[in-house]
Amino acid sequence: DSQGNTVMEKWMVDGMGHDWSGGSTAGSYTDPNGPDMSLIIWNFFNGTSSEPTEPTDPEDPADPEDPADPEDPEDPEDPEEPVNYESEYGTATEHYVAGRLDYDGYLEMGSKYGYSTYFWLYRVEGSTEWTDEEPNGTTEPTDPEEPTDPEEPTDPEDPEDPEDPAIATITNTGAQSGYVKANNDGSGAVVGTLSNLAIGAGSDGMQNRTILSFDTSSIPEDATITRAYITVDYSSGWGDPWTNGTMKVDVKSGYFGASESVEADVYSAEATASSVAEVNKFTTGTQSSTDFNQAGVDAINTTGITQVRLGFDWNPSAYNYVFIGGGAAPQLVVEFE
Repeated sequence: DSQGNTVMEKWMVDGMGHDWSGGSTAGSYTDPNGPDMSLIIWNFFNGTSSEPTEPTDPEDPADPEDPADPEDPEDPEDPEEPVNYESEYGTATEHYVAGRLDYDGYLEMGSKYGYSTYFWLYRVEGSTEWTDEEPNGTTEPTDPEEPTDPEEPTDPEDPEDPEDPAIATITNTGAQSGYVKANNDGSGAVVGTLSNLAIGAGSDGMQNRTILSFDTSSIPEDATITRAYITVDYSSGWGDPWTNGTMKVDVKSGYFGASESVEADVYSAEATASSVAEVNKFTTGTQSSTDFNQAGVDAINTTGITQVRLGFDWNPSAYNYVFIGGGAAPQLVVEFE
């Protein structure tokens, strides 16, 4: 307005559908990878400006951004003089809530890394500014009243760091996946013929279950799996098969059937671990399941194939189904140490 106050802000988020930006995956029509719109709205009405601050005067001798004298032996910016610093790990929102980022920094880091991605921030001892650039040639601060720890600090980017587990993202083997439909009591099972994978009740009233297949032999046999979940892509659907139940995830160490081919008997074949996770309702984009419980984690086969069966824990009526993308679209994500 005429006083220089912001009275309107417009946000454009590339690649996002008809979703609420920054929401939780537990809700409907949300995209957690976008900026946190609830926080942005609060800051707008709370009077917090998203406009960048005025740049500091480079000639101001008191300016903390004034370049350091390279000949000053006590200059903390001197690359030959180590400087103590601290580091914190979190998302842009967590850093903002903890006070490590101001609103402009929150927007900058959220745009750079994504609002749900974890990254490191560093602060040189004696400074109030946090940055994502690790100080060169520096060490973690030690307590001056305590003896110096002889062990080297853990590199936050070291893949063997227990806080940074290895991640295997394994795509579905399309030739070993498919879907099977049967009557409500499980009888009359037949293999489906469409390229996309059905779950729920089709126009014929039969119940559909989908089989996904993952080659998990790339995971070291001696690895400790700490987390696992699947992701699937929405293709199409009709009605609401989640009305009176949920989509459950069963896991089989090996094949549900006698061979790699999806046959009718896999509809009710015994799983190594049943109902290890759920896939909440979604009507667009990509959806992740909840994390596998311990039985599901233990069922992952590190020497061969692990299969997953998706189906509802109740029998929806006709025309209440969802199709997910087949081929390599489904993924199994495994974190291990």
